[in-house]
Amino acid sequence: MHPAPTPNDVARDPILDGSDSLRLVRLRLALTLIAVAILPVVALAPLVRAVAEDARMAHHQRLDTEAGATAVALDRELEAIHASAMDLLADPAIQAAVAGAATPEARALAETRLARLTVSASSAVTGVGRRR
Repeated sequence: MHPAPTPNDVARDPILDGSDSLRLVRLRLALTLIAVAILPVVALAPLVRAVAEDARMAHHQRLDTEAGATAVALDRELEAIHASAMDLLADPAIQAAVAGAATPEARALAETRLARLTVSASSAVTGVGRRR
């Protein structure tokens, strides 16, 4: 035998008494509209995150590649500067101009040889030399 269903006291139940049925319909409608507004955002969030992550990683890799190329170019430029400086220090005309009893002609010759260091417009030495 089944238990008898408990009678529902409509007078004590404020939702089922009919006075708040319009409020209940409005509440359900508002919740439905909120769910309909939020669900597309929730559904597209992983896709947006994946696209943004791909773009961020591509940007990071591009910056990493550019930094590596810049470091190689700077290293090559610094090695060229070092080699030029060592060649100039080994030049007998410059060594003669540095000596205490150097003639004006020896100093002029050393000056022209040092000026050759700044001839290249793309040289880092030119940029440093012109800023002084």
